[in-house]
This record gives sequence, structure tokens and C-alpha cells, in this order.
Amino acid sequence: MAPVSNTSRTRFGAVQMIDNPLTETQDLPKSKLWGRAQDQSGLLMAMNLAFVSGKYNGSSVTIFGRNPFMEKVRERCL
Repeated sequence: MAPVSNTSRTRFGAVQMIDNPLTETQDLPKSKLWGRAQDQSGLLMAMNLAFVSGKYNGSSVTIFGRNPFMEKVRERCL
């Protein structure tokens, strides 16, 4: 991995964390909280469903999801 510092022009390899509220409106103190936008260590998992018969023969659907591999308990769709 390339050396990275706060002075790097490209910020290649930089790590950033976020924990922002997902709200119904922009009025944070009064708005209903729906959830949090979080960026934590995890793998991006992709599952491809390839149809081989019927109406959708030859088509595919790809499902993306986060796999928080560092968590002791996690939920995934297989």
C-alpha cells in the first residue's frame, strides 16, 4: 500500500468514518430520525441471480450488500 498522509494530493488509501443522521426533514432538532448513515469496516458483497428459463431467460439481477466481517454476529442474504 502506498504511504498516505494528511498532505497527500490524491488521499489514496485514506480512511474516513461517518455517522450522520437520516432524517425526514432538514430541521434536525425537530425532524423524525429514520436511521444513521454509517461507514464502517466491511466488505461489499454481490450476489448475481442469472435466469436460465422462462420469461426472464438470459437476464440477471445483482444484489449488493454490506458484510460487516469484523462483527461477531451479522446478517446476510444468500
